[in-house]
Amino acid sequence: HRRRPPPLRTRLGCAPLLPAACPDLSRTFPDAFLQDVHVSFRGLMTVTFSVAFVYIFTAGSVAGEEVDAARGGGDGATLFRLTFVSFVAAILSWIADILLCRELQALPLGMPYPQLHALGWHFGT
Repeated sequence: HRRRPPPLRTRLGCAPLLPAACPDLSRTFPDAFLQDVHVSFRGLMTVTFSVAFVYIFTAGSVAGEEVDAARGGGDGATLFRLTFVSFVAAILSWIADILLCRELQALPLGMPYPQLHALGWHFGT
């Protein structure tokens, strides 16, 4: 006889209540503290993304060299260059989306917001 798993509400505990508590938590702390936390985590994200990009580019370069050494030719190096350009273009489009947000939301002639982050980063990589 198999034992039934506990009900979902028991397995989740109080996790579903967390989103409801967030606005109350944000009122508990002063705005300056929350701004410092936001800036700190944004800095942490920037550093970790930068480290990850260096790793990706280094690993891609090494892998391309290994492919070229094993097979001969330059396919690995070509693939690495294309990947590198794709990532750099994606990063630049994301940065442009952040820095030019206000201008991009007010394009002339009713042009829609170009969604550089979505197109450049999520589609480009």
